[in-house]
Amino acid sequence: SPKDISVLMASTTLEVPPVVVAAVNLKTIINEKHNVHEIVSASVICCHQVKIDTPMRSEDWQKRGTMSHFTVMRKLEGSIFPIGLTKEASDRNQKAGSNVLALESSERALLNRLMIELSKLDCDVLVGHNISGFDLDVLLHRAQTCKVPSSMWSKIGRLRRSVMPRLTKGNTLYGSGASPGIMSCIAGRLLCDTYLCSRDLLREVNYSLTQLAETQLKKDRREVSPHDIPPMFQSSETLLKLVEYGETEACLSLELMFHLSVLPLTRQLTNISGNLWGKTLQGARAQRVEYLLLHSFHSKKFIVPDKFAARSKELNSAKRKLNADTEGGNVADPTIDDEVHNGDQGKARKGSSYAGGLVLEPKKGLYDKYIILLDFNSLYPSIIQEYNLLHHC
Repeated sequence: SPKDISVLMASTTLEVPPVVVAAVNLKTIINEKHNVHEIVSASVICCHQVKIDTPMRSEDWQKRGTMSHFTVMRKLEGSIFPIGLTKEASDRNQKAGSNVLALESSERALLNRLMIELSKLDCDVLVGHNISGFDLDVLLHRAQTCKVPSSMWSKIGRLRRSVMPRLTKGNTLYGSGASPGIMSCIAGRLLCDTYLCSRDLLREVNYSLTQLAETQLKKDRREVSPHDIPPMFQSSETLLKLVEYGETEACLSLELMFHLSVLPLTRQLTNISGNLWGKTLQGARAQRVEYLLLHSFHSKKFIVPDKFAARSKELNSAKRKLNADTEGGNVADPTIDDEVHNGDQGKARKGSSYAGGLVLEPKKGLYDKYIILLDFNSLYPSIIQEYNLLHHC
């Protein structure tokens, strides 16, 4: 029985074990024919011995011997690497004593090498800026397209899989979060998206990595678009610059995570609410509140009703309507049976059951008149409390 289980109270508090954190950054080009992103290089910065109970200063996590890095790069289709790049890569690897720059012949070989290196690191946390909305989505879709074997792509997580989960189409919204298929692929590892975390912890007009690096870290970042990458394959100097840009961006996202103390803060929130740490890192506020209430109800010996999915609610409502019509002597509407079997189509036709606030998109153009409308009566209570506003002013 669970009531027979008791927590062992140790006389001395044990130290929380450290974790391994790896920051990932991908550089992609756009395939004009199929309109998809293709990976040309992947950079990883790994930090060992990361504390999760207290914040860490830059001197602590940047100590010599606690960090490692590597970059995997491939050549473009129908071309070769510039002269001198292979020798430069071998010199760097020999100087570092490990493979810090690997050159591959195809995208499939790049993905295999990346998965092998990530498996060797066996990191506990994957970090990146918008990694849940772009990097992992592109990585898994390209692994599926290039027919990378399951023994390789499953190394991105700690659970061996034989079948690729259903990957939803990549969301075009920046910082849209990871889909359930992506989260199942990285099972066993935490996913820390610095874009989602900074949106919860900071107040900025723009949450791009360039803006956050300038305002929070006081550093400049060189932005490289996918259209700028193909010309960089003309010389080895520009390709080495591309490697530097990729590792710098991975390091910036890692530094931003330490600057905001994301891991200690989210761990405390998880301990308070009693939910999953991975959900807290994805910014699931509603789930934190729900689990906090569930634990409170459980401590007071209340039985909480089962939570029905949207599909179950539609089936139950259709059955109740069918029973009501049968008891009243009315002929059952044949469309009800269709709603039961085609709930998804009916859901798309019905639209939203309630009307929320209407937010108008700004119109581009030159305005010759200034119009300011302050409607304090329609503000949220949180905004009124934050700025100390009176509703009757």
